[in-house]
Amino acid sequence: MIGETLVEDFLPDLQKFLRLARKHSIIPVSAKIDVEEDPIFALSSMDDPIFAFERDGTSIFGQAGGVMAFERGQEESPFDFLSTLLSGGIAPPASMPFSGGVVGYLGYDAARPMLGMEWKEPDPVSLPHALFLSVNRFYQARSGTLRAVYCTPVDDEPIRVYRRATEEVEAMLTLPKPRRLKEPRFSDVSVNVEKAEYLKMVNEAKSRISKGEIKQAIISRRISVKADDPLAVYLRLRKINPCPYLFFLRAGDRAVLGSSPENFLTLRGSFAESRPVAATRRRGTSPAEDKRLEQELRSSRKERAEHAMLLDECLAEFKSVCREVRVEEKLKVKKFPFFQHLVSRISGRTTDKFSLLKVSFPSATIAGAPKRKAMEVIDEIEPDARGVYAGSFGFVDNSGNLDMGIIVRSILINGGRAFVPVGAGIVSQSLPEAEYSETFYKSRAQLLALGADRTEMKWLAEI
Repeated sequence: MIGETLVEDFLPDLQKFLRLARKHSIIPVSAKIDVEEDPIFALSSMDDPIFAFERDGTSIFGQAGGVMAFERGQEESPFDFLSTLLSGGIAPPASMPFSGGVVGYLGYDAARPMLGMEWKEPDPVSLPHALFLSVNRFYQARSGTLRAVYCTPVDDEPIRVYRRATEEVEAMLTLPKPRRLKEPRFSDVSVNVEKAEYLKMVNEAKSRISKGEIKQAIISRRISVKADDPLAVYLRLRKINPCPYLFFLRAGDRAVLGSSPENFLTLRGSFAESRPVAATRRRGTSPAEDKRLEQELRSSRKERAEHAMLLDECLAEFKSVCREVRVEEKLKVKKFPFFQHLVSRISGRTTDKFSLLKVSFPSATIAGAPKRKAMEVIDEIEPDARGVYAGSFGFVDNSGNLDMGIIVRSILINGGRAFVPVGAGIVSQSLPEAEYSETFYKSRAQLLALGADRTEMKWLAEI
């Protein structure tokens, strides 16, 4: 049962801590907790702000220490805030995937001041364009092991600091008992763009492409429903659609959650990596259909061209800041529960992590090519501000490391409404009906998590 614990020796022990304290200004101290159930459910009994960030089998979650929200018109930039963390001024030992720092998101619109673009109106979702939680104590689940972690600053009395750290960890060793969550109920549906209007938007994007203004643009629409408990929705979503990136943040009546297939950027030391995802087919209902759709994806000139132009955009951004840039994988089919995509992987070495973040954000894969012009065209075609959608969610830790996934397959919640934004990449060969269908397929997991049933899904495909 959750809450039954067995304390092993603290890691590190006192002697190792004292050795580490000579070199490092912050040190994670942890202890193992024995659990039989999924510990993420303990979030249900924690007070806001709470978070979870799960990547490829490693989860960090818990209650945060504070909230830093960046609203429109605010003078301070979230990029300036992150630059200090990315400089790695604090140096924990590199023994954990996350060593304390901040967890949160950079919304798509956070790039506007940096790019000299005006704020777009209206913004019906009205979430902060960036929001980060301060995290120095958290739970980490990896390879079936759960640990309580406290990241302690070191001063000139390391023995006292260590004793305080072990007390902090001990206080975390009994996980709160999960409360029963209310199952989501699907109701009060609306869309910001109906089908007929979306088809016109696709044709407008194709017209801009034929005129030579852009090569590609990702055009989105948004479905909205009444919001239930965001955590209950997240726990359903991570089960329905497990993806490399699972993320959840709730602060008051605001929440951002999702199950994203796409890595935006990973920075660890001087190593940098991005895994652009572009071009899509749904999963088949049988092995034979699934294989047929995979072959369609592999052989489609349209899909390969769509992916290649976005890969070139991301590659150019890496080359502007990094050395030893390589395309480690190119146009590989990767399968996820609802989709199969073409995925590539870029790596490089950089001594300027902040510049790489700035030049890469937002990802071209969710804007278009060339990126800046595509963003301008999106502003002209889409009726509303994107806000958080198409930004990135993840962490920047005290080691100056960063790991962020793109905010797609996401649900944005504010003031009792849940918003499901979805988009499709438009190129010259795009068929409007097919692109509309793709946006619906990209909403399915989120709508199911919000409580939609099979009957509701049928009419949602045509609204």
